Amino acid sequence: MTKRIGIIFSKAPYGVEDGREGLDALLALSNFTDDLVVFFIDDGVYQLLKAQNPEVNQVKNHSKMFKLMSLYDIESVFVSKEAMMMRDLTEDDLLLSADIIDDQTISTALRQCSVKLVF
Repeated sequence: MTKRIGIIFSKAPYGVEDGREGLDALLALSNFTDDLVVFFIDDGVYQLLKAQNPEVNQVKNHSKMFKLMSLYDIESVFVSKEAMMMRDLTEDDLLLSADIIDDQTISTALRQCSVKLVF
């Protein structure tokens, strides 16, 4: 029986390496299991913004690599509706298609994950 793994992005994409490290872990884990669920909550919703220009701060842009999730058959991608609203973001601001769901539904989905990794 495989364990469902939840990958949680909760921090902004640049300033710390958590976003890039989480993305690397996500793509690596996809080679070992099909039961991955990805969550973007709090400032983690900024990971998925189309318009990013980290090169200004001499940081490599990793955000476009999130598009690889579909190539790795990672289909369960959830974004916090409340986090999007608090940051005045819409689905059009995101660089990929994801399920935008309320925080209560995210909590329910997280409880179904036996392993949770937070980035």
